[in-house]
Order: sequence, then structure tokens, then C-alpha cells
Amino acid sequence: MKRILIMIAALFATTAMAQSPAGTQGTLVTTATWQQGPHQVLSAPLHDFLTPKQLDMINSGFPTYSALSVAILNPGETSISEEDVVRRAVYQVNCSVTFDTWMEQYDVEKLTAGGKHLEIKRFADYADECLTGFISDHENTKKLHGGGLLVASLVVKQTSPEETAKIKAWLVRQQSGLMQGLFSHMLGELALNASANVVVRVPAIKQNGG
Repeated sequence: MKRILIMIAALFATTAMAQSPAGTQGTLVTTATWQQGPHQVLSAPLHDFLTPKQLDMINSGFPTYSALSVAILNPGETSISEEDVVRRAVYQVNCSVTFDTWMEQYDVEKLTAGGKHLEIKRFADYADECLTGFISDHENTKKLHGGGLLVASLVVKQTSPEETAKIKAWLVRQQSGLMQGLFSHMLGELALNASANVVVRVPAIKQNGG
């Protein structure tokens, strides 16, 4: 494991020397929605905060990584750093996507929780899988019944085929949330553009008869 971490760290360090520092946009705000169904699920689509350059990366036909982390803000907090978002994340999803221009579909590898391959035709469906935050566990949804604030960090980074293979091979072997978080943090440091510190307003759930 230590040897793999050193290899990945060296790979990222080499790449970073050829790139600009991560760009961080100003604080942006959106609103989450409660989905109807047998279980309470809070969803926060974030694809509208992609920059034109990030959209071009995703649709370029070259492998592109995305890392999304969502954390709950404590009372009195208005935002936290990207590092703290990753550390306190209640939802994370890391994806690799390549747009197949011949088949006109998105070949997606969801790298979180063991990995899953998807072939997706519509950008909206890809965004739902990789660019949307979901909170569904009872402990955290209960905290937000009366409303509140989330903060999300969304990073998009285009990679070479060689780097893609190395990072994917390393990441899919990791099972712990700590390793997933470490990857998200390291990826964030290399991003040319990052939609960071997106504050998400959570509306209170309307009570029956209310």
C-alpha cells in the first residue's frame, strides 16, 4: 500500500508541475430538493456550476475525472474549505467519463464503492450519476428536516490515458472512505478549474396538513 501511495503521489506531483494552480470560484448558491418516495432523499444537482471549459473537457472524447463531495454545514457556518468538505463529507462520488463520439454516449466508470460501468446516452443522466449530491441515510436526513445548509466541492480534471489507467487501477482497489477522500483531495489540488464552496440551501420538509 505504501509503495502504491508513493507512486500515485509522485505521479500527481509530476503532473502538477505542468499545470496551473487550482482555480476556485467565488461562493455559489443553489437549492436542494426533497424527492418523493418511500424513503426521504435529498438531491442537489451541481452540473449547472460547471464552467464552459469543464463541459468541454467532459464532451471532448478524452478521459475526464470528476470528484464530488458534499458536507453538512453546522449552525453558524456559511462555508468551509475544500479540504474540510472532503473530510466531513456525507456523500462522495468519483467518476471517470469518456464521451464516445462515434456511439454518441458517455462511457462512465463510477469509482466509488467498488466501481460500476455505465453506458449513458444523455448528459442529464450522466450528471445524475456523477454530478449530483444525494443524502438518503436516516441520520443525516433527520438533521435536515427543518432545513439547513450543505456545501459541495465539485472538481473536474482531464487526464491522459496513461494517467487514467494508473489512477483507476489504484483507486478501485481502495475500499475505505479515507482513501476515497484522499483521492478527492489530491485531485482537487490539481484541477485547472474547480466549482468549489457551492452552498446548497435545504428547504424544510412540509409537515402533513401544514
